[in-house]
Amino acid sequence: MDIAIVLNGPNLDLEVTEPYIICADGGYNLLKGEKTPDIIIGDMDSIGELPENIRTRIIPKQKDFTDGEFAIRLACETEGVQTIKIYGAFGGRPDHQLANLGLLRIANSLNKKAYIVAKGIKVSYETSYVEYEVEKKDIISAISSSGEAILDGGKGLFYEIKDLFLNSLDSRGISNIATEKKFSFYIKKGGIYLFIIKEKTY
Repeated sequence: MDIAIVLNGPNLDLEVTEPYIICADGGYNLLKGEKTPDIIIGDMDSIGELPENIRTRIIPKQKDFTDGEFAIRLACETEGVQTIKIYGAFGGRPDHQLANLGLLRIANSLNKKAYIVAKGIKVSYETSYVEYEVEKKDIISAISSSGEAILDGGKGLFYEIKDLFLNSLDSRGISNIATEKKFSFYIKKGGIYLFIIKEKTY
């Protein structure tokens, strides 16, 4: 089963198509009544009046984790989950956007695959072999998530990836370009945030 998490971002620029929807607090507002979530989780400080006939899980306002982290952990615990797509992760406060990237690592630590999706953008957390189908000229960026990462064996990319060493937030992995309809490389050490950005998004 595919699961959608809708965060309390400033906008929702993609249609949510997954059969099971978790809203993190004010993420419910982004659905604008066009979709009905299966559950809303959060401290409900951004949602106003709670909707009737929708399951909720209320957590304390004073807490150590964001509503998004509670949502990703709930998604990973859901029986039959295969892929998790996170909407509404970008465009808000910069600290929230960085924390939202961390949701991908949390899913990975729980042996689940998650993606952040927005119009023309797909972000994942990768630790081993990477292979994706794309369009030629799509932008491919790799950012070390923490510490050191080493990438090798790049194929289908304009800039060579051969024993590419990246420190955390190193810019050397930014703005590669897909030259084929499939690209791949190996991660020999560490973990990365992988951004796939459609050529015409910016």
